[in-house]
Amino acid sequence: MNTFGNFRALRPSEDRYLDEFFNRNARRYFSGHPIDDDQFSVPAVNVSQTDTKDYIVEVAAPGFEKSDFTIDAHDDILVIDAERQEDKQDNGTYTRREHNYRQFRRSFTLPEAAKTEDITAEYKNGMLRVHVPMKKEAELQPKPRKIEIQ
Repeated sequence: MNTFGNFRALRPSEDRYLDEFFNRNARRYFSGHPIDDDQFSVPAVNVSQTDTKDYIVEVAAPGFEKSDFTIDAHDDILVIDAERQEDKQDNGTYTRREHNYRQFRRSFTLPEAAKTEDITAEYKNGMLRVHVPMKKEAELQPKPRKIEIQ
Protein backbone atom coordinates (compact mmCIF):
# COMPACT_ATOMS: atom_id res chain seq x y z
CA MET A 1 0.00 0.00 0.00
CA ASN A 2 1.34 3.41 -0.93
CA THR A 3 0.08 5.90 1.65
CA PHE A 4 1.63 8.89 -0.08
CA GLY A 5 -0.06 7.94 -3.35
CA ASN A 6 -3.40 7.90 -1.56
CA PHE A 7 -2.60 11.28 -0.04
CA ARG A 8 -2.81 12.89 -3.48
CA ALA A 9 -6.57 12.87 -3.02
CA LEU A 10 -6.24 15.15 0.03
CA ARG A 11 -5.49 18.02 -2.33
CA PRO A 12 -8.53 20.05 -3.38
CA SER A 13 -9.41 19.80 -7.02
CA GLU A 14 -7.21 21.98 -9.21
CA ASP A 15 -10.21 22.40 -11.50
CA ARG A 16 -12.07 24.24 -8.76
CA TYR A 17 -9.21 26.73 -8.41
CA LEU A 18 -9.10 27.31 -12.15
CA ASP A 19 -12.87 27.82 -12.23
CA GLU A 20 -12.68 30.26 -9.34
CA PHE A 21 -9.81 32.17 -10.92
CA PHE A 22 -11.46 32.54 -14.30
CA ASN A 23 -14.94 33.22 -12.94
CA ARG A 24 -13.65 35.82 -10.49
CA ASN A 25 -11.52 37.61 -13.06
CA ALA A 26 -14.20 37.46 -15.73
CA ARG A 27 -16.75 38.93 -13.31
CA ARG A 28 -14.29 41.64 -12.28
CA TYR A 29 -13.56 42.49 -15.93
CA PHE A 30 -17.14 42.51 -17.20
CA SER A 31 -18.86 44.05 -14.20
CA GLY A 32 -16.23 46.68 -13.43
CA HIS A 33 -17.03 46.20 -9.74
CA PRO A 34 -14.81 44.87 -6.99
CA ILE A 35 -15.40 41.31 -5.94
CA ASP A 36 -16.93 41.33 -2.47
CA ASP A 37 -18.73 38.04 -2.02
CA ASP A 38 -18.25 34.83 -0.13
CA GLN A 39 -18.84 32.56 -3.08
CA PHE A 40 -15.20 32.59 -4.21
CA SER A 41 -13.40 33.23 -0.93
CA VAL A 42 -11.53 30.31 0.52
CA PRO A 43 -8.84 30.46 3.17
CA ALA A 44 -5.32 29.23 2.57
CA VAL A 45 -4.61 25.65 3.61
CA ASN A 46 -1.34 23.87 4.39
CA VAL A 47 -1.20 20.09 4.58
CA SER A 48 1.89 18.47 6.06
CA GLN A 49 2.97 15.04 7.20
CA THR A 50 4.55 14.46 10.60
CA ASP A 51 7.46 12.17 11.46
CA THR A 52 4.90 9.59 12.58
CA LYS A 53 3.24 9.74 9.12
CA ASP A 54 0.12 11.52 10.45
CA TYR A 55 -1.24 14.48 8.52
CA ILE A 56 -1.82 18.01 9.75
CA VAL A 57 -4.29 20.25 7.90
CA GLU A 58 -3.86 23.92 8.80
CA VAL A 59 -6.49 26.45 7.73
CA ALA A 60 -5.77 30.16 8.05
CA ALA A 61 -9.10 31.55 9.28
CA PRO A 62 -8.60 34.72 11.35
CA GLY A 63 -11.65 36.40 12.81
CA PHE A 64 -13.60 33.23 13.49
CA GLU A 65 -14.53 31.74 16.83
CA LYS A 66 -14.11 28.07 17.70
CA SER A 67 -17.90 27.70 17.67
CA ASP A 68 -18.07 28.91 14.03
CA PHE A 69 -16.48 25.68 12.75
CA THR A 70 -18.01 22.33 11.92
CA ILE A 71 -15.66 19.50 11.03
CA ASP A 72 -16.98 16.17 9.79
CA ALA A 73 -15.29 13.00 8.58
CA HIS A 74 -17.54 10.61 6.70
CA ASP A 75 -17.12 8.29 3.74
CA ASP A 76 -13.36 9.03 3.77
CA ILE A 77 -14.02 12.75 3.25
CA LEU A 78 -12.87 15.44 5.69
CA VAL A 79 -15.17 18.48 5.49
CA ILE A 80 -14.35 21.77 7.21
CA ASP A 81 -17.21 24.28 7.32
CA ALA A 82 -17.12 27.70 8.92
CA GLU A 83 -19.68 30.48 9.11
CA ARG A 84 -19.73 33.64 11.15
CA GLN A 85 -22.11 36.53 11.38
CA GLU A 86 -21.26 39.50 9.21
CA ASP A 87 -19.75 42.46 11.01
CA LYS A 88 -22.30 45.24 10.59
CA GLN A 89 -19.76 48.05 10.92
CA ASP A 90 -19.66 50.17 7.79
CA ASN A 91 -16.08 51.14 7.05
CA GLY A 92 -16.75 52.70 3.66
CA THR A 93 -16.72 51.25 0.18
CA TYR A 94 -14.13 48.60 -0.48
CA THR A 95 -12.18 48.52 -3.70
CA ARG A 96 -10.70 45.16 -2.74
CA ARG A 97 -11.76 42.87 0.07
CA GLU A 98 -9.95 39.54 0.31
CA HIS A 99 -9.66 38.67 3.98
CA ASN A 100 -13.29 39.08 4.92
CA TYR A 101 -14.80 35.68 4.19
CA ARG A 102 -17.86 35.06 6.31
CA GLN A 103 -18.27 31.42 5.38
CA PHE A 104 -16.34 28.74 3.60
CA ARG A 105 -16.18 25.01 3.03
CA ARG A 106 -13.09 22.95 2.33
CA SER A 107 -13.18 19.21 1.74
CA PHE A 108 -10.43 16.64 1.36
CA THR A 109 -10.45 12.96 0.45
CA LEU A 110 -8.73 11.05 3.23
CA PRO A 111 -6.28 8.21 2.59
CA GLU A 112 -7.68 4.78 3.39
CA ALA A 113 -5.21 4.46 6.27
CA ALA A 114 -6.68 7.51 8.07
CA LYS A 115 -8.10 6.84 11.53
CA THR A 116 -11.22 8.95 11.12
CA GLU A 117 -12.45 8.11 14.63
CA ASP A 118 -9.31 9.71 16.12
CA ILE A 119 -9.21 13.01 14.16
CA THR A 120 -8.77 16.02 16.45
CA ALA A 121 -8.81 19.79 15.88
CA GLU A 122 -7.86 22.98 17.65
CA TYR A 123 -8.36 26.65 16.78
CA LYS A 124 -5.81 29.10 18.09
CA ASN A 125 -4.65 32.56 16.97
CA GLY A 126 -6.66 32.46 13.73
CA MET A 127 -5.34 29.06 12.69
CA LEU A 128 -7.45 25.90 12.61
CA ARG A 129 -5.26 22.83 12.95
CA VAL A 130 -6.74 19.40 12.19
CA HIS A 131 -4.70 16.32 13.12
CA VAL A 132 -5.44 13.25 10.98
CA PRO A 133 -3.76 10.21 12.56
CA MET A 134 -2.85 7.32 10.32
CA LYS A 135 -3.04 3.62 11.05
CA LYS A 136 0.33 2.06 11.72
CA GLU A 137 1.69 -0.55 9.33
CA ALA A 138 0.78 -3.35 11.75
CA GLU A 139 -2.85 -2.17 11.82
CA LEU A 140 -3.06 -2.32 8.03
CA GLN A 141 -1.98 -5.95 7.79
CA PRO A 142 -4.78 -8.49 8.01
CA LYS A 143 -4.59 -10.45 11.22
CA PRO A 144 -4.38 -14.20 10.80
CA ARG A 145 -7.12 -16.15 12.48
CA LYS A 146 -7.74 -19.80 12.98
CA ILE A 147 -10.81 -21.18 11.30
CA GLU A 148 -12.57 -24.07 12.94
CA ILE A 149 -13.98 -26.86 10.84
CA GLN A 150 -17.66 -27.52 11.46
